[in-house]
Amino acid sequence: MTQKARIIVRFKGLKKSRIAISILDFFSTLKQTIISTFLSHYFL
Repeated sequence: MTQKARIIVRFKGLKKSRIAISILDFFSTLKQTIISTFLSHYFL
């Protein structure tokens, strides 16, 4: 395995993990929004 190939593989892995993190982030934000709207609808 050449140095270049190693860098490419590492970059791909980094990109995948970054996508996964952003998806999780999006879902947690969405969940927070849903919970807050739900609470405001039912308790205010």
